[in-house]
Amino acid sequence: MNQGYALPVLVSFLLLGCGGPEPYAIIPWRGSVPLGVEAATDDQVLFVYFQAEWCSVCRQMEQQTFSKPGVARALSAYVPVKIDVDEQPRTAEAYLVTGTPTYVLVDKQGHVRARSLGFLNPSEMVQFLEESARLLDAERSANAAGKNP
Repeated sequence: MNQGYALPVLVSFLLLGCGGPEPYAIIPWRGSVPLGVEAATDDQVLFVYFQAEWCSVCRQMEQQTFSKPGVARALSAYVPVKIDVDEQPRTAEAYLVTGTPTYVLVDKQGHVRARSLGFLNPSEMVQFLEESARLLDAERSANAAGKNP
């Protein structure tokens, strides 16, 4: 390769990445709870991810957990909502967020169904989402049968 072209090609590669979308972009985040509620079907629950730009653990979540296809698949059962606690402090207060990252599962009526706080590796996140889905399904089944869980 002509060395005169090596530097511009390298700079372009670094600036543009590998040509594909950012892995984190595979999750279709909504920017607010109302937008999430609007997008949700009657049975869907919102997965609300409370984070902050200054939160190093949040950046780890985005690089190590949310970038994984298995996590994106597990999240596909939910409506993902990403909230910056500094930009939407009232929303964070309403959901009793005391630290970042915090994950809150919220139904369309605004009821908190589950929550978790801190770093979750991909398998822990998938486990949290799948266990929550099983509990929500069991509750729906019990309610449909006229029983409380």
